[in-house]
Amino acid sequence: MYFFDFLCLISEENAASTEETNASMQELNATFAMISESANKLQTIATDLTSTISYFST
Repeated sequence: MYFFDFLCLISEENAASTEETNASMQELNATFAMISESANKLQTIATDLTSTISYFST
């Protein structure tokens, strides 16, 4: 019976670890989505700034 209990304990620990990993990956995915959105906004700002500067330099 001890071996079965040991396997159950390992299984429960693995399940908990998997849930924690899943939560961390979801948080990481959300962070990368925010970074991507910020990078796109920054690209738009840079394009607008380049356009504005070229207006004054011609």
